[in-house]
Amino acid sequence: MNEDIEQLKARIEQESEPCNRVELIAMLAWTTKYSDPGRAVELGEQALELAQEHGCRDGVGMAYLAAAMGNLHQSHFETSEKLARSALDIYEKQEKQEGLRSAHNVIGSVYLRWGKHADALSHFLASLRIDEQLGEGADPGITSNLGQVYMHLGDYENALDYFLRAKSQSDGMTGPADLKAVVFINLGSVYKALDDPRTSLDFFSQGLEICEANDMLQATASTYSEMGHAEGMLGRFEDARESLLHSLEMFEQMGDAKGAADTLVRLGDLEMKAGAVDKALTYYQESIDTYAQLEDLHGTIEAMLGKATGLIRGNPKGALKILQSIREQASGHRSLSQLHRLHKLLSEANEKVGNAEEALASYKEQHRLELEIRSERTQKRLQSLKMSNEVDRAHKEAEIYRLQTQELSRSKEELEELVRKRTQELESEIRIRQLSEDFRRQLEMEFGRDQRLASLGELAGGIAHDFNNVLTVISGNAEMARLETDPDSIHERIDALLKATANGAALTGQLLAFSRHRPIKREPVDIGKVVRETTTMLKRTMGRRVTVNLELPEESLYVLGDRQQLQQVLMNLVLNARDAVEEGGTITIFTSRPALDRIKVPANRSAAEYGYVILAVSDDGMGIPREIQDRIFDPLFTTKESGQGTGLGLSVVHGIVTQLDGWIDIESEVGHGTTFRAYLPQAAVRPSGAEVEDEATAKGSTGHGEKILLVEDNQDVLDFVAAVLQTRGYRVIKALTKKQALNLYEQESGEIDLLFIDVMLPDGSGIDLARELTSEKPETPVILGSGFTPSKDAWDYVESNAVPFLEKPYSVASLFDAVSNSLRGAEQL
Repeated sequence: MNEDIEQLKARIEQESEPCNRVELIAMLAWTTKYSDPGRAVELGEQALELAQEHGCRDGVGMAYLAAAMGNLHQSHFETSEKLARSALDIYEKQEKQEGLRSAHNVIGSVYLRWGKHADALSHFLASLRIDEQLGEGADPGITSNLGQVYMHLGDYENALDYFLRAKSQSDGMTGPADLKAVVFINLGSVYKALDDPRTSLDFFSQGLEICEANDMLQATASTYSEMGHAEGMLGRFEDARESLLHSLEMFEQMGDAKGAADTLVRLGDLEMKAGAVDKALTYYQESIDTYAQLEDLHGTIEAMLGKATGLIRGNPKGALKILQSIREQASGHRSLSQLHRLHKLLSEANEKVGNAEEALASYKEQHRLELEIRSERTQKRLQSLKMSNEVDRAHKEAEIYRLQTQELSRSKEELEELVRKRTQELESEIRIRQLSEDFRRQLEMEFGRDQRLASLGELAGGIAHDFNNVLTVISGNAEMARLETDPDSIHERIDALLKATANGAALTGQLLAFSRHRPIKREPVDIGKVVRETTTMLKRTMGRRVTVNLELPEESLYVLGDRQQLQQVLMNLVLNARDAVEEGGTITIFTSRPALDRIKVPANRSAAEYGYVILAVSDDGMGIPREIQDRIFDPLFTTKESGQGTGLGLSVVHGIVTQLDGWIDIESEVGHGTTFRAYLPQAAVRPSGAEVEDEATAKGSTGHGEKILLVEDNQDVLDFVAAVLQTRGYRVIKALTKKQALNLYEQESGEIDLLFIDVMLPDGSGIDLARELTSEKPETPVILGSGFTPSKDAWDYVESNAVPFLEKPYSVASLFDAVSNSLRGAEQL
C-alpha cells in the first residue's frame, strides 16, 4: 500500500486537469482510510472542494466515501452517515452499480459500529445483491461485514463461517492489503469470543503484520489492543501489558481519545486480573476522565464499574459511593449487562459495609436482570435466524437475476417456466432449512437448560450429602464425649472427631482443586511413602469386606509434585475402587518405574526428561462399560445414585495429574475389574533433607514468652488458636481486623516476635497487612493461614518470601511446628 500511496501522490503532482486531480485525490483518500483516517478526511474534503469549484462529477462519490470512512474510524458516526448517504445519492443518479455497492457497504459499516444492526444488515444485503448481479466474484469485504453482524448478535458459529469464507475469497487476491488485514483481525476477534485465545493470537499476528507493513495506524493500534486482551486471557500478563501500552501510545499519538479510553479500561481489567489493584484503579480513573470529556456515558459507566470492583475489597464504602452514583445519575444510559454487573457489585459492597437489606434488594435485582439478559439473548438468536433467512433470500434473488439475464435468448415461456421451478425449489429449501434450524436450536436450548439444572442439582445434592455425613459424625461424637466418663471411651470419641474433620477437609480440598483455587507445588516426593501413609488412613474406611494390598519396590521412587495433591489423587482412586468391588473384593496399589521407551507418551505432550513413575490402583470389581469410559473424568459425571456422590472425584484426579504434566490411562472390562495408571514425571534428584516435618519436634517445642500478633477474622478460631499457643508459653495479642491489628502493633511499638495472619480479613487483605507490618522490620517472621485463597497475590507472596502457609483446618502439631520453626529461623538471622 505504501507504493500505491507514493504512486498516487506522484500522479497528483503531475496532473494538471482539475477533474482528473479530483479522481486521483479521492483515490488517495480511499487508500489511506485505514492507515491515517484523519488524512483521509482532509483529502476527501479537498477533492470535494476541487470538484465543486470545477463542476466535476467523477470521483465525487469516492471522495464522500473516503471522508465517511475516515470519520467512522474516529467514531464520528453522524458525520460519517451523512457523507456516505451523499455518495449513495450521487451513484444512484449516475446509475453506477459499483459505486452503489461500495456506498451501501460503507453505510452498513457505519451502522454496524453505531450499534444499529438491523440497518447495517439492510445495507450489507443491498451491497451483496449488487455484487452478485455484477458477477465479478464474491467481494470478501461484504462477506466479512456480514460476519461482523453475526458476531454482534452473539452468533459466533455463523460469524466464523463468514469470516472463513472472506479469507478464502481474499486468498487469491493481490490486494487491497487493508481488506486482507481486516479479515485476519475479524478471525482473531471471533476466536477470542469463542474462548480460544491461542488461535485468536495467531490470526491477530497475521493481521498485525499486514497493518504495520502498510502503515495502517488505526488498525494497528486496535489490533495491539485485541492482542493484549487475548494474552491476558492466557495469563501472559507481561506480554499483555506491552501490547496494551503500545496500543495506548498509538491511540494517543493519533488523537483517538475513544480508542485510548477503551484501551485504558482493558489495562485496568488486566491489572485487576494480575492482582495489581492500585495500578488498575489508576487506569480506570484515567479512562473515566477521558470518557467524560467525550460525553461517552456507556464508556464512563464501564470504567466506573471497573474502579468500583477494584475498591470493593479494601474500600467498600468508596466502591458503594461510585455504584450509587451510577445508579442515580446514569439512568437510561446503562446496558443490561452493565445493570447486572452494577447490582452484583452493589450486593457485595452493601454486604461488606453491613447494609443487609440493601444487599438483599440488589441481589434480587441481579437475578431479575439475569432473566432479562437471557430473554435478550433469545431475541438476538431470533434476529440471527431472521438475518440468515434474509441472506439466503438475497442469494436466491441474485441467482434468479442471473438466470433471467443468462436466458434472455430463450423463449419467454421457457424462461418463465425455468425461473418458476427454480424459485420454488429455492423457496422450499429455505423453508426446510429454517424449520430444521429452528427445531435444532430449540432442542439445543432445552437440552442445555435441562443439563445445567441437572448438573447443578447433582453437585448441590452430592456436596450436601457428604457434608451432612461429616457434620453428623462430628456433632454425634461431640455430644457423646460430653456424656462419657471412661477415659478410653473419650479418646475414642476424640479420634472419631479428628477423623471426621479430616474427611471434611478432604472434601473442601477436593472442591478447591476442582475450582483451580489451590496452586500445585512442585518438589521431590517419595511416592511410596505417600502410598503407605494414605493407605493406613484409608484402611479404616474400607471395612472388613475389602482387602488392600501394596506392591511397592524396595527402592524409593521420587516424583515431582505436590504431596498433598498426590494424597488427594490416591484417596479418590482408592475410594472409587472401594465403591466398585463386591463383598470380599481386593484393591491393589502398586508403583513402578518403567523404561521410557516402553511408555507411550501422549501426542499432546513432550516426554519428561527423567522418565516417569507409575502410580496404579487396581480392583477386581464390576468394571466400567466401554461406552462411558471416555466420560468418567468429566466434571459432575457419576454412575452413582442421586445423593451418593458429587461426581468431582475422578475429575479432580485428572486435573491434578494433568497440571503435574502427567496423564492417566484406564484399563477396564465389565465383570473383571478396573486399573487406573497415573504417569507422573520422575524427580531429577531426591530431597536432601527430611521430606516431611517431624511432628515430634513440634510436640516438644515450647515458647519463652515470645509475643505473637494473631490476626484472624473468626472469633472462635481466634480464641482457639490463642489458647493453644498460650499453653506452650507464648504471649498472644489478638486482633479480628486489619485496623485493629495495626493499632495493637503500634501500641506494642513494633516489638512483635511473630506475625500469624489470616489471608482474608473483613477490612482488607492479610497479604497487604503483612507487607505493611514488615516494611520497617523485614526480619519479623510471618505465618499465613486460610481456608480459601482469593488471588494469585497470596501465593506469590508465600513463594517469594518463603512464608509458611497453614491451610485450614490445620492440626495443632503443624501449628506448633510452623511457630517454632519460624521463631528459630528468626533467631539465626
